[in-house]
Amino acid sequence: PATGQLAGPDVTAQTRQILDSFAIMLASVGSDLAHVMHISIFLKDMRDFDAMNAAYVERMGDHRPARTVIGVAELPKPGVLLTMNLTAVTRA
Repeated sequence: PATGQLAGPDVTAQTRQILDSFAIMLASVGSDLAHVMHISIFLKDMRDFDAMNAAYVERMGDHRPARTVIGVAELPKPGVLLTMNLTAVTRA
């Protein structure tokens, strides 16, 4: 996001924020979340999986790209509960 602030302290808000940011980035190159081929998710606490997954399904709709979820011990910014990267097809 433009402010660099987290959307919230919970995994649901952070998942939504990441996927919304991806949607904006993809739109800037003529693509969208429906063209995502693979997403890697790095989750600090695997007990948050269900909440993350619910927010993920909410944002991704019926599109189910290949996905990898990895539990990690640390992330680089205090308060961050997960991070993601993706591969998508662009129309540019």
